Amino acid sequence: MYTHAKDDTVAVRDEIDYIGHYIDLQSLRLNRHTKVVWECETDDDTLRIPPMLLVTFVENAFKYGASSSKDCTIRIRMEIEEGALRFTTQNGIMKKRHEKEPAVGIENCRARLGPLYPGRFTLTVREENSEYELNLTIRLK
Repeated sequence: MYTHAKDDTVAVRDEIDYIGHYIDLQSLRLNRHTKVVWECETDDDTLRIPPMLLVTFVENAFKYGASSSKDCTIRIRMEIEEGALRFTTQNGIMKKRHEKEPAVGIENCRARLGPLYPGRFTLTVREENSEYELNLTIRLK
């Protein structure tokens, strides 16, 4: 995937493969306490998106949602239907971000999405009752 990072866009299927491999790699280091659910449905995996656009959200889910001592579940879902990409991560908050650490990952992604998809995306984050949910929708065509 890093060879594609220099490309402006990649086929969605490449991003799906990368996310799947990333999840597999992270799952190797996790113990029985963290369950990962990865779901993906697409009606057109040839649509093009910027490389490594979604992996920041997946990294966040593992960084803050995995535990080696408490049972937890990380849910990652991607759906592409009729040119609309919907991407969701859900996880319990197992690790808190230090207040002095800026939340740069999500904001950098938001800043990256703005010029790429002006007026064609929404990115929402919800933290409630020790649960975290991120929802991204992009009109790709």
